[in-house]
Amino acid sequence: KQQQAQAKAPRGGGGAGRERVVHYPSEHMGVLIGKAGRSKEAIEQATGARLVFRNNDTRAPPGSAEAARFGDDVPVRAVRIRGKPEAVASAAAMLEEYIAPHLEGNARERRDRRR
Repeated sequence: KQQQAQAKAPRGGGGAGRERVVHYPSEHMGVLIGKAGRSKEAIEQATGARLVFRNNDTRAPPGSAEAARFGDDVPVRAVRIRGKPEAVASAAAMLEEYIAPHLEGNARERRDRRR
């Protein structure tokens, strides 16, 4: 019975730092996933974390951190990062590195439109 219980236990379990959900603009998912999934695979191999990209768009709630960062009218998608705490932190940092140049360009465009 103990073996059956262990076999049914979820892998990677809960616990602080074992999972994080981050949001990025939907238009940049291709950058994070990469051609044929290469960027996603590179991040997973380098960090040991598992990345799960959601397919559905949502809007950042007004007043949220995402709305402040991307604008409340920008469609965003969730990326779930799972693994050991250090792997989750490393994967989140790598996602930021991959997307930062693209987000900087968008911020400039939004500022220019307001002028």
